[in-house]
Amino acid sequence: MASKYDDIIIDVGGRDTTTQRAALTVADVLLLPFPPRGPDIWTAEKVTVMVKEVRGVNHGLRALAFLNRADRVGGDNVAAAELLGQAEGIELLNARVGDRKAFPNAFTAGLGVAELKRPNPKAVAEIAGLYQALYGADPV
Repeated sequence: MASKYDDIIIDVGGRDTTTQRAALTVADVLLLPFPPRGPDIWTAEKVTVMVKEVRGVNHGLRALAFLNRADRVGGDNVAAAELLGQAEGIELLNARVGDRKAFPNAFTAGLGVAELKRPNPKAVAEIAGLYQALYGADPV
């Protein structure tokens, strides 16, 4: 399919599974959303091990992390970013997606946040920022 499309997105569960590893053997990028909470951040160590193992087969795999469901205020975002920034083999993107009602509302409707009848400007800006960090360009 790579010859037919600019980008192919494979969405797998957030666990180390056979399906996830199979997808990573052919992927260019692994995009890792991390909520700024202890149990979620603690998995970064396991993810670094998995990425290192997969790179034995797929040398060009890029692993990119970002803060997802981030808090509006408080030190948890900063602490989580510091920990993710130290994760070997994972690049921390300068992008943050907040914990906004617009995201589950859009998901339930089968839409992107920009497609909602009344889009939340902050949610749209956060997704545009993630796109910019990932692709180096503004979304079309």
